Amino acid sequence: MYITERAVFELRNDGVCLTEIAHGIDLQTQVLDLMDFKPKVDGVPKIMDSKIFS
Repeated sequence: MYITERAVFELRNDGVCLTEIAHGIDLQTQVLDLMDFKPKVDGVPKIMDSKIFS
């Protein structure tokens, strides 16, 4: 797993998959547009538990 303040990624056999994003983050402009590669996204990513930011 790769955990940042904006998103959580998981390394799988088929590549890097985005699994969760932080509340209030715009997935496209604040995560995907800033990356040098396109991670796999299975459906809609879950929202990270807001308690971890307290």
